[in-house]
Amino acid sequence: MHVLFLEIDTQRDWSVASIGPAYLGASIRKVGHEASLLRINEEEPVKTLIEAIHDRKPDLIGVSLTSRQWLGAKRLLNGLREHVDIPVITGGLHPTFSPDATIAEPGIDYVCLGEGERAFMYFVEAMEAGLPITDGSIDNIQTSVGNRPVLGKPFEPIDDLPFMARDLLDEQHGVVHICTQRGCPFPCTYCAARMYDELYAEQGGAAYGRRRSHENVLEELFEIRDQGSLNYVIFLDDTFTIHHP
Repeated sequence: MHVLFLEIDTQRDWSVASIGPAYLGASIRKVGHEASLLRINEEEPVKTLIEAIHDRKPDLIGVSLTSRQWLGAKRLLNGLREHVDIPVITGGLHPTFSPDATIAEPGIDYVCLGEGERAFMYFVEAMEAGLPITDGSIDNIQTSVGNRPVLGKPFEPIDDLPFMARDLLDEQHGVVHICTQRGCPFPCTYCAARMYDELYAEQGGAAYGRRRSHENVLEELFEIRDQGSLNYVIFLDDTFTIHHP
């Protein structure tokens, strides 16, 4: 199955694509599926997106969304649905914390809440097998308004996650991005990290925060260095120096 991830740029091109698709793409490639990336500006005509979709011939479209991408993505995906019958799944911060409003849009078929690597792999495998996907059939996957799915436990051990698929990040000029942990122990009211902790706590799970081992992080950095030019590393952690208990 070929999954096409859309990166919806807002006012200007971002220097990096969302890291969610890079992790998801790496995960599904391990079990034999294809993943590619298409960047498009939120103000592009829907016709441009339709032409690009036809050129790539995906079986599934995935979109990772923050709230500032939501309005542009909604316009494009609803317009796309009028002309292209390809299932669309969204994930990321905005769909996770506003799933009912997201799934209510005609251009969106599925929402993935919370952490997606394991759930998305099961979802893609089920789609390829032609199995029905309904509310409750796959953890983290919502298909209709008002029916929140059960959340699977956070991925453990986190060192077993495949490294991000760099071609789905669209990195340039030797500037690379890396994460050494997930989550944050601080309860800042303005931050989504606190909301993820609360989201998983509601499911009776342990704290969301996990840190990769030093050896695992260095292995990824050495692999990036060996693949080509490396000029600058940006660590995307919420709290790079914090120790998760």
